[in-house]
Amino acid sequence: MIEVGAFSGELYIDDVGWETQDNYTLSLPNDGNLTLVVASMVGHPDDGCPGSGAGTCNQGQDNEEFNILVDGNPLAFVPDHGEDQWALFSFDFGAFVMGEHGITFAHTLNPGNNGLGSVGYRAVACLTPPVVSPVALPETITPAPLLPPEATPTPEPTPVPTEETRETPPPTAVTPVVPSPTPTKEGA
Repeated sequence: MIEVGAFSGELYIDDVGWETQDNYTLSLPNDGNLTLVVASMVGHPDDGCPGSGAGTCNQGQDNEEFNILVDGNPLAFVPDHGEDQWALFSFDFGAFVMGEHGITFAHTLNPGNNGLGSVGYRAVACLTPPVVSPVALPETITPAPLLPPEATPTPEPTPVPTEETRETPPPTAVTPVVPSPTPTKEGA
């Protein structure tokens, strides 16, 4: 969240000839969600009221209230919230596009009982980057076919011979060696 504007002023009912509205330009550096935090002052707490005894204390002003407009559209109302005090309000105005926007703080101009109704304000505008929605996945996902693992020959275990499995090798054919007659000498 970044601060994109700060505003302050006092608004009066126009029968006293003072400001009934304040107009500002709000420059947004990028698209985002606009939030306005507003402190509203009714009566004269800045003069130490109600305890100070100043002449501005406890005037009983009615309708110390105002509207907030953005680009001419009324988006928020800050009501009268008593006498000689500050109150804090927060408004989420939603998505706004980058660029210049007009913001107006305008007294409701409802004179009430005594026709005074002055109200002060201090406000800060903040911009939050828009939330990016995640990409939706298709409802059904077809998996890629799995390839069979490469065949790896498994060595066969060598059997250990036991008494039952031991074989006697077949006899080898032996050709008897027949001695050949030795020649003898005659007369020997």
